[in-house]
Amino acid sequence: MNEKKLLIPVEWLALLFLIFGSCEKSAVENQKDVIVLDTQTQGAHLSLVGDITLELPEAGPALGRVGSVTIGEDYIIILDNLKKNIEVFDREGSYKWPIGSRGGSVGQYKIPSESAIIPNTGQLLIYDGGTGQTLRFSIKGEFVGQLKLPEKRFINRMLVSEDHNLIHTYVDKNNNGVLCVTS
Repeated sequence: MNEKKLLIPVEWLALLFLIFGSCEKSAVENQKDVIVLDTQTQGAHLSLVGDITLELPEAGPALGRVGSVTIGEDYIIILDNLKKNIEVFDREGSYKWPIGSRGGSVGQYKIPSESAIIPNTGQLLIYDGGTGQTLRFSIKGEFVGQLKLPEKRFINRMLVSEDHNLIHTYVDKNNNGVLCVTS
């Protein structure tokens, strides 16, 4: 019985080695703004280039459990799944302000679960997993409006392209994974 337990991790390691050790270069590496790791020359490990120490606000700890990190030109936006809030830091790690607030009123969220910066606008989208709504805020945290999707969706991941298309994934009513581009 113990021998089988030892074989599973070894098989997984062998599978990972085959996958990462024999990857061919793809057409993706020629696309603009795509980072490709050449595992044949760099190995399967990443090395730390630098780190940013986040300055916590005086009102208590800023972070509970990081759900996502969105990095903009001037700011780092951290979505906290435990505290159910969104905090903004500058690129040096200094705490700046919260984005929106929790609640049930217009412009408030219940369970923020995704964020995406809208390029060249100074705004970002927050997907509220508690209501299924996508809210729009200024980078300074003020509510700007609500994004209307063709139907109510519970978004898994989202980003906004340079031409302001919302690209998101969700699971439809038949449990199919869907990649959607909304303009």
